[in-house]
Amino acid sequence: MLVLKLERWPQGDERRKESLGTVTIANDCTGTEENGNYEVTWRLPTSDPAFTSVSHFPRGPSPRLAWQLVAAALRKLLG
Repeated sequence: MLVLKLERWPQGDERRKESLGTVTIANDCTGTEENGNYEVTWRLPTSDPAFTSVSHFPRGPSPRLAWQLVAAALRKLLG
């Protein structure tokens, strides 16, 4: 599972941080050995969560693939 938290730190002060939201990306265990299928949840502090999925995404241990999966999930969430 990947968890991304977005925070704003006014004037760079971590003590004043505020959450802008969280995105979780979880493997739904329905893919193949080469490609995974993922459930994506986007939670904002003041609204109900949004859901989408990313299907047939290449699997692998590469950090670059993880960031590509994040980019694909955000594209689906944000349109």
